Amino acid sequence: MASSDRRATFSSYGVGLDLVAPGLDVWTTAPTYPNAFGARYPGYLAGSGTSFAAPFVTGTIGLMAARRPDLTDTDFQQLLRATARDVGAAGWDLETAWGRLDAAEAVRAASPAAALWPDERPAQVRAPGRM
Repeated sequence: MASSDRRATFSSYGVGLDLVAPGLDVWTTAPTYPNAFGARYPGYLAGSGTSFAAPFVTGTIGLMAARRPDLTDTDFQQLLRATARDVGAAGWDLETAWGRLDAAEAVRAASPAAALWPDERPAQVRAPGRM
C-alpha cells in the first residue's frame, strides 16, 4: 500500500485478502558496515514490499491482544476487517479487500466491551491464563 492509499504493484490481491497495510518506502534499520556487495548504509533506509507491511498488522494484533488476551484469532480477524479504512471500491473489493489497516481504531475496538463473534460457543472461550 502506497501513501496515496493505492495498492502497490507488488502487493497481493484477490480472494483471500483481508486488508492492506503500508509497505512502500517504510523506514527500517540497516547495518552500517559494508554488506557482501560492498554497499554501506547510514543505519536507516526506506524499503518496500509485503515483508514491510506484515509487521504493521502483526504489531496491531499484539496491541489488541495486550488489551484483550481473551480474544481469539477469529475475533482479531473480524475486528481488523471491521475497522479497516475503505480505500478502494465501496465495501470489499479484489484490489484492497476491506481497506487499509487502521491500527488505532482496531486497538480501540478491542475494548473490554467488545463482544464475541456469533460463531464462537462459550465453551470455546477460556479465561486468560487458564487451559
